[in-house]
Amino acid sequence: MPEPGPLFWFTSFADVKAPFYAIRFDKFGELASPKTVAELVKRLESNDFTDVIVCAHGWNNIWKDALANYKGFIDRLAEIHARTGVRPTRPYRPLVIGVFWPSTSLVLPWEQGPRIAGQGGGDAEVLDEWEVDDQSVVAESVAPGDLAEFYELSEADTLDAAGARRLAELLLSAAGDGEDELPTAATETTVEDVLDTWREYSQPNAAGKVAPGRGGRRVPADEDPDAAAEAGREDAGAPVAAGAPDLDPRAVLRLFTVRTMKDRAGKVGVRGVGDLLRRTMAAAHGAHFHLVGHSYGARVLLNAVARPDGGPLPPVRSLLLLQPAVNHLCFAEELAELGGAPGGYRAALDRVEQPVLTTFTRHDFPLRKVFHHALFRPGDIGEILVAGDDDPPPSIYAALGGYGPRRIPPSPSVTMKEPAGAPAEADFYDLTKAAPQVTAINGTALISGHGDVITTATAWALLNLLLAE
Repeated sequence: MPEPGPLFWFTSFADVKAPFYAIRFDKFGELASPKTVAELVKRLESNDFTDVIVCAHGWNNIWKDALANYKGFIDRLAEIHARTGVRPTRPYRPLVIGVFWPSTSLVLPWEQGPRIAGQGGGDAEVLDEWEVDDQSVVAESVAPGDLAEFYELSEADTLDAAGARRLAELLLSAAGDGEDELPTAATETTVEDVLDTWREYSQPNAAGKVAPGRGGRRVPADEDPDAAAEAGREDAGAPVAAGAPDLDPRAVLRLFTVRTMKDRAGKVGVRGVGDLLRRTMAAAHGAHFHLVGHSYGARVLLNAVARPDGGPLPPVRSLLLLQPAVNHLCFAEELAELGGAPGGYRAALDRVEQPVLTTFTRHDFPLRKVFHHALFRPGDIGEILVAGDDDPPPSIYAALGGYGPRRIPPSPSVTMKEPAGAPAEADFYDLTKAAPQVTAINGTALISGHGDVITTATAWALLNLLLAE
């Protein structure tokens, strides 16, 4: 059996060799790489490293896809170093930690490996092509005595009013309450909430251009439902009235799968990555910690920073959120929807020394058109909202990576920057003490889809954080 240690070494600028550690967690947030972490802590205690970069994925199909994207991001940093000559003015000896957590069984349609490696667009085109077994994912939380009934209802082509209500009851009893994300809300989700959201999501325009029917047929967002019906596509395009009996169980299973992923990311952050940060920060003798999270990986890191088990951590140096699948109100100062409580990740801002950088784009189909249909528990409010351009979010549950942050005055939006050809021409982000705590980066011109984040532009944002004094 190989000795624990770095998974590989890479070359930083100035030909400095740097180690990459792969740290695994299970779906409960328990550490699955204890020997590797022990060796990592010992290496950090040597005081050889000035900067520790911690990355968290949200889109790995399998291990090799997540690893390939971590390597790709490191390569983009090296490319910028070579092209621009931009260097830190202080000593810089980095170590990179890649967090691996089990999203394999929860691959969302916009998070499939072959679609995300810089291909950009096409998010809408894969929405019908679910490779995840939603039924088995949700069944993990169903009471054993209810499983037979759950399978019978969830495998039906459509459900009448009574069947839909019973499936909603079973799903609600199996669902987590989001307690890892926000304080307990004043109200609880009801069966009617589930049914209302199910019906809304079943509308042809609810998910942009895709109806969730079994046929996977498409209905343009601006198409008249009556015209669709006349064309013989009632099952894919006709809206479901409030009292209509026919509902596709796959639609609600998809929504609950998204919720399961959300809660799992919270557990991994609170219980697993929070403890990892506590141990490595104590061992690293004042090294700067820089956190980078994509999609649900942003949720992992925000939970680790804002509410780790064992109490507050020392502040991390920086936090870069790439197309975060969290609520656009997560940094809000006050939420009337939660009795005046702050956004669920407001506390994280006080645990990050530099301004938080977070990207959003109009091209992120799932975070702009789908995500808010899945997160309808009161406890989800304020944990998933961020907006920065001129269009309002479609729902209080809208995603940060689709719309940018709101209710955090001042909340400026800046156009995403690209690295120039020489240090004198470089266009830097404002990371001075006068800068706001959160800067929304409008990546519409450079980020072409939810998974299009392994680029020189995103690496340039991280390099800015590494360079800042």
